[in-house]
Amino acid sequence: MSGIEVIRKFIKNHNISAEIIELGENTATSEQAAKALGIDTSQIAKSLLLLNENKEPFLVIAPGDKRVDKRRLAEITSSKKVKFADAELIGKLTGFSIGGVPPFGHLRELTTFIDQGLFKHEKVYASGGSDDSLLVIDPKVLVKVTKGRVIDICI
Repeated sequence: MSGIEVIRKFIKNHNISAEIIELGENTATSEQAAKALGIDTSQIAKSLLLLNENKEPFLVIAPGDKRVDKRRLAEITSSKKVKFADAELIGKLTGFSIGGVPPFGHLRELTTFIDQGLFKHEKVYASGGSDDSLLVIDPKVLVKVTKGRVIDICI
């Protein structure tokens, strides 16, 4: 089953108010996705997998125009430092490849942090399970589905 099919099935099975759009062009980065849609990069919700010092994974969903504050995340996760997961681990934990990691529907449930900057938009665009698809969703629905903790984690 393709990544898009996995997410479509997840949306249907969990009765989530969201849709997948397939663009037929690369949307792997926030800049590419925003350009393809003709929107501001702040409306892109990028999903990033990080590890704390004990190698415990967690997901961060952040606006495409911001950088994640790893020092702040270290404080929040009670770690000395956090680091980004590599491509192999991302695939192993989520079932998706870099550039196509959606905010939910992963192989295992992940602790999720959502940057409050996404809430200035009524809808945001996250990866839809592939590097050429996007998930259109209300940030409030995103919180509900991911059980994410909304915090200020970007600089």
